[in-house]
Amino acid sequence: MRESAPMSSVSIDSPVHVRFSLLIAAALAWAMAARATTVIVLRSADGTALSVAADSMRTVIGVPGAAPLSACKITRISPSLWVALAGINDPENNYYPDQIALGAGLLHRDNLDAIVEAFRERASELLPLVMERIRAGVGKEAWEKDYEGWPATQVAFFGLVNHRPVFRLMDLIARTTCAGISIYARSDRCPGKCVPRGTLAAGIGSTAAVSRFPPPLNYTGDLDAAARWLVSKEIELSPDCGCGPPIVVLHLDAAGARWVGDPGMCGQGPRN
Repeated sequence: MRESAPMSSVSIDSPVHVRFSLLIAAALAWAMAARATTVIVLRSADGTALSVAADSMRTVIGVPGAAPLSACKITRISPSLWVALAGINDPENNYYPDQIALGAGLLHRDNLDAIVEAFRERASELLPLVMERIRAGVGKEAWEKDYEGWPATQVAFFGLVNHRPVFRLMDLIARTTCAGISIYARSDRCPGKCVPRGTLAAGIGSTAAVSRFPPPLNYTGDLDAAARWLVSKEIELSPDCGCGPPIVVLHLDAAGARWVGDPGMCGQGPRN
């Protein structure tokens, strides 16, 4: 079994499983284009602002010749909280992570910890069936190489709590046990498990290229531009990432949340 490193470590395990030098969530290693997402979260050095950037390309799986679609990968789930996901939808087993996150947000409103726990519980109930079907389809060798011990779903929850930006990262990891496939959760929070000062970079999905361009400690430049640039570097330097423009950027600080520039498929929400 290949073990993935804990979130707080600094490592490069493979071209699609990386860490920023400060902090990065484990990159998704599915062979089924689940890494076809790049989401970057940057926290300002003083901890008062977040910039979240995402690509907008969505690949259709299982439909030969289907053209990529444009889709919003940042979803509002409550008045002050948002979510971004890297993973796969599975209609056969009714596994839609974005809908699970929306349901948790409707139920728990702005209680971030309750939302994260509700998401973990429901996703962990459904994922074993999804992964059992994948294991049967890809065979033992491919399963052990590309799936065993790697995240099956990655999620970044973020928003404003008491007018301060926060985020939670979670990997749901598939592992084979004597009873079948089990799902283990690994998570980080900020504030909490993050450096008390200094720019913090985190990412989900495909991040092999951007891991080589982390912002310097105590970065004081344009946070929104830096987040957008990091996603653009992933698109440029990782041609097999399955990610692509347009890039959308959401800025969060004590004044609220606003789209920076064109929100694309994310709608006509507040802009600066």
